[in-house]
Amino acid sequence: KIIMDIIEEKIKKFKFELIGSLQRNETLTFDINANHANKKGFVYLWVAEKENFEKKIVYVGMTKRELAEKNGRLLKEHQSGFRNTKSGIKNALMISKIPIEYTIAIYCRHAETKLYFDIEEVSLCATDEQFFLNEFKRYNQPLMNGIRDVNKYNFQ
Repeated sequence: KIIMDIIEEKIKKFKFELIGSLQRNETLTFDINANHANKKGFVYLWVAEKENFEKKIVYVGMTKRELAEKNGRLLKEHQSGFRNTKSGIKNALMISKIPIEYTIAIYCRHAETKLYFDIEEVSLCATDEQFFLNEFKRYNQPLMNGIRDVNKYNFQ
C-alpha cells in the first residue's frame, strides 16, 4: 500500500472527524464548523491535503477542554501564538514551508477516558496524543511536533 492510502485508513479507523481548516492568508486563521459542547478531551490533527487526495499529517495536538471552547478561545490562542509566542512563530514558519497547493484540514476525535478508582472519569487525551504521534511517525509523516529548528523541518 502507498503511504497516503494508509494515512487515510488510519484517519477513518481511529474515527477522526473533519471539523474545518487552517486558512493561510495574511494571518493564519481557523475555520471550524464542529461543536461537541458536552464532551471534553480531544486529539486533533492538522493534515496537509492535496487535490489528488494526498494527505500528510503535519501536527498532532490535544485539548482537555470542550471542543466548543477550542473553536473560540483555544484556537484564538493558537492564532495569536502564531505571532506572539516562540513555539507559535516557529509553527507558522514551518507551515509556510508547506506548498500552497496543499490545504490544511483539521480533524479531531474524542479522546478515550478511564474511570479511576470508581470515582472520577478522566480523559486520556495526553496519552492518546502520544499514541497518535508515535503511530504517524511510523509512516514518516512531516510532523512539526518536537522540531526545534525551523530550518530542519522538511515537508517532503
